[in-house]
Amino acid sequence: MVEERAVSCVGPGLDAEQVATPPASVDTPDTKEMGRGAESEDSAAQQLSSRQPDASLPSSLSSPSASISSLAASLTESSLAHFPVRERFVAIPVDEAPVLPVGWVKVDFHMHTYGSGDAVTTDDEFGAAVEEADLDVVCITDHNAVRVAHILAAELDVRVIIGEEIKTHEGELIGLFLQERVAFGYPSAVAASMVREQGGLTYVPHPIGPRNYAMSTEAMFALIEEDLLDAIEVFNARNSLDVINRKAAAFATATGLPGGAGSDAHYPEEIGAAWLIMPDFDSPDDFLESMQEGQVVGTRHDPKMSVWRPRIIPSSSALFS
Repeated sequence: MVEERAVSCVGPGLDAEQVATPPASVDTPDTKEMGRGAESEDSAAQQLSSRQPDASLPSSLSSPSASISSLAASLTESSLAHFPVRERFVAIPVDEAPVLPVGWVKVDFHMHTYGSGDAVTTDDEFGAAVEEADLDVVCITDHNAVRVAHILAAELDVRVIIGEEIKTHEGELIGLFLQERVAFGYPSAVAASMVREQGGLTYVPHPIGPRNYAMSTEAMFALIEEDLLDAIEVFNARNSLDVINRKAAAFATATGLPGGAGSDAHYPEEIGAAWLIMPDFDSPDDFLESMQEGQVVGTRHDPKMSVWRPRIIPSSSALFS
């Protein structure tokens, strides 16, 4: 039997007045006035640091810790719309992004290349789009493959985290900091264990929503109970509705899991639609700790607006390698 872990419990019965709704305008540095000087960066750091993880939570949430099972009973997909979210999980629009403080980095947690099979971004297009978006760290998470991620890690000027979006019985699971490909088609707990055996982190992309491979709250609680879930995606730029991201943010808030943000880019035009501003890191454990201080920046992107152009896609004969 798996031993139950204590987690922060969001008490049931919250009404609409207790929900922390995204503000019309977020108190962030004005990039036009601040420029790029040291004074601007110091001010940006102070602004981001002031956005405490639980600043938006009502006082009624400071209830005693509860077991996973009791929390799971109160935290259902339908009830998540009425739970509060951390202020840091409320996305700052891309065109209002604050100046990056010294020692912080912009990380896109969820990106695809032609290696995914359903994406078209070539190596050259990926590199150019990442440079234009001024990203510092990119997590290349092709579907069930890591070959292109390894290639780009050796070619790009930015840091690349080798990742993989793995199809499991319960939905898609991303492994980060991988050394080699994780086979798809296993139960999520088995896939998560394979990620951990490589020293990687487990991260659930676009949870709860209407996508075919979105992981449910029940499946995520099962991973939490086995201590196999490290973080979840609280903002996905490809999600069709704001409420889907909000429910994911509410789940992360209730469970205390770190939250990440990703463009989920399948086309070059989508790169730069979302990222997390977070302190720099030097290891997977440090990365996870830095996520707790991170601020989501993102604007939903309609995939239908992507520009079609003729392109030569490299051979996909060795995608699953």
